[in-house]
Amino acid sequence: MTGRQHPLAPRSSVFADDEPVLQSLPLLAGASSPNFGENTCWDFNGVLRRPRAT
Repeated sequence: MTGRQHPLAPRSSVFADDEPVLQSLPLLAGASSPNFGENTCWDFNGVLRRPRAT
């Protein structure tokens, strides 16, 4: 993840670029949430616990 915004991507007037995408879900130990300003790729691998398959 580069954290750079695509030059043609619109800027959000709702979320700040440094605002975390995940705020209401617990993150895995040592993980950090991507920020809204990093809109080229939000990689949630290793960030959220995946539900168990039944």
